[in-house]
Amino acid sequence: MWLFTGVGKYNKNYVTFTEVQSPIEFQLQRIVKRQFEELSNGILQRLSNIEES
Repeated sequence: MWLFTGVGKYNKNYVTFTEVQSPIEFQLQRIVKRQFEELSNGILQRLSNIEES
């Protein structure tokens, strides 16, 4: 209830969650990140060109 309401006793009795990625998941994230960075750089370059003109 503390998590939802902020009222009551905070209980630290929990098990930590460790996420294990599969190799496919890792590669997909790498590809998506690279594509996002390329698109972001392209957009920033276009905005810079607009500001210059």
